[in-house]
Amino acid sequence: MKNGNEQGMDMNRLIENLKIWFRKGNAHRIALKKGEREILTLPVNLWLVLGLIGLSHPWILLGVVIAGLAAGMRLDWISENGQVRELLSKEKLSRVIHSRPVSSESK
Repeated sequence: MKNGNEQGMDMNRLIENLKIWFRKGNAHRIALKKGEREILTLPVNLWLVLGLIGLSHPWILLGVVIAGLAAGMRLDWISENGQVRELLSKEKLSRVIHSRPVSSESK
């Protein structure tokens, strides 16, 4: 069992890690785009809050995601240094679905 001093050190380490993650979350952004036009760009931390709120209404969240994909929208991750990586798009989802290996049981 940990004594009070060790628990305090663990809590301090946790708080420091949370501060670092929070700073990184504010430095990185997620952009909602249609084609090359940016519709909405927000820090990762804010997207996480919106996602948590969306989890309280999962069917609405799922409907919004499906409607966005159907409308040709995509999500891009923009890192601190400006590097862009595609997170979610209709094309990426299609590649993932079609690249699934076929199991020997279904043959």
